[in-house]
Amino acid sequence: DKKGLNIRKGATQYLHLKIDTALLTNNPGYFYFDKNDLWLSNANGAHHIDHSGIITTYLDNISTSQVIKDSKNNMWFTTNNGIFMLPQKDKRLYIINKENGLNTDIVKSVVKDPKDNLWLGLDDGQINILNLASTKITRIQLSDKKRYNAIKQMVYDTAHQTMYFSSDYGLGRINNVNSKKNIAYLKETN
Repeated sequence: DKKGLNIRKGATQYLHLKIDTALLTNNPGYFYFDKNDLWLSNANGAHHIDHSGIITTYLDNISTSQVIKDSKNNMWFTTNNGIFMLPQKDKRLYIINKENGLNTDIVKSVVKDPKDNLWLGLDDGQINILNLASTKITRIQLSDKKRYNAIKQMVYDTAHQTMYFSSDYGLGRINNVNSKKNIAYLKETN
């Protein structure tokens, strides 16, 4: 109804999940409900509403009429532009670029640390650290942009919790990667 998703057992009916009225008034199509997940289709796309009420919209501004889940947990959407499939969550492709917070779209190297962070070597002496769980990005700017122009190689030393990095003209390391401030530049002896 206008308030949200109701469940009826016999003569008893109760509100199970409150839904934004804008989703319910914009030519709603079929919905799909599975335990804690609710999927709604309407003239503005397909909308996933989790148990806490957070809404994620897919197929933005594409009129969607039906949503179903297959046996492999993929979601299927029927639209005026054909049929679309959204792979199950652990098989999806995510794009992280400058628009999402990286310093640049050009990534020269990548390495994963034991805490599920991706360390990304970029141009202009920049290193970005992407936390895979939160998608939060931490930035490190190296002091010598010319010497460390493009971070082309990174290696993580688990024994010493140290990240080594290199460019065409120099080597360096970040000691105690949890602090991300203890940067040492390796100098040539002659």
